[in-house]
Amino acid sequence: MLKTWCAKSTLIKAILDDACVIKSGNWYAPKISDIGYLDQHYGTLSAEKTVLETIAELVPNLSHIEVRRHLNDFLFRKNEEVNTLVSTLPVEKKQGSAWHKSQPKHQKF
Repeated sequence: MLKTWCAKSTLIKAILDDACVIKSGNWYAPKISDIGYLDQHYGTLSAEKTVLETIAELVPNLSHIEVRRHLNDFLFRKNEEVNTLVSTLPVEKKQGSAWHKSQPKHQKF
């Protein structure tokens, strides 16, 4: 078990090929599309977009109704909630939205 201060986020960023992380040696990692990652600072979420826009953009093959159903599973049920800017969400709501974005891309919702 890694300790809380042991650079776990940096390790994940290195695996995801983040340009900010300098790596050396041989790296063997799964395909990026198979990795789900929830940034502890919610950096994967655009503060200027609504919850609905964020998810619809992530999974463009879903219909509006399918996106709404998926958001409903994360307790984004009312029009006011899905049309809220991500920047104004309380932490627990950001976690739900960011969790969706962290899911591997090949997963069907």
